Amino acid sequence: MALEAGGVPAVAVHAGVFAQVARSVAEMSGMPTLRQTFVPQPVVGRSAAHLRAYIEGNDPLSNRPFMREVIEGITGPLTDEDLKGASFERTTPRLLEPDTEERLHQRFIENRWTDFLPIVLPTEQRVAEMLSGTSHSPHEVVGRLRPTSGREYWECTVEKVAVNAVMAGARPEYLPVILALAATGMSAR
Repeated sequence: MALEAGGVPAVAVHAGVFAQVARSVAEMSGMPTLRQTFVPQPVVGRSAAHLRAYIEGNDPLSNRPFMREVIEGITGPLTDEDLKGASFERTTPRLLEPDTEERLHQRFIENRWTDFLPIVLPTEQRVAEMLSGTSHSPHEVVGRLRPTSGREYWECTVEKVAVNAVMAGARPEYLPVILALAATGMSAR
């Protein structure tokens, strides 16, 4: 982002399996037109010849020559759109429509958001039960956390922490400790 801000084009390279995440992060970071190209997966444990074939081959998403995408990306002038930050409204709905735990878990698996442990559906009743473990107001801001070091901080309320505690399978008596952890501002690594 610093290069682009200085008017120097750059191209981000990612493994193709991370395309959705890479594009989402670019969008959320205010760079919706970030120049990106992709290589096949896996890259770890592959020989130099195998990796060279990735570079000499096609981008698995665009099916265009990988190096052509890189060269065009770094030699093409930046447009006004490239230099403009994204304008978006972050919405965080209090609750989503009811669904099943199976579909919730499947969504986490499909998006690779999970460690494959069970995910408990945070129904309104379960969240209310979790909130019984604290005297704090559900709307009280506990702290600010961010999902990764490159992202902005999000405020987390007691209720949002309770929702996540339910999803993790915690019990109401654990909520004071979980709130204390959230108040530190330290994301789990």
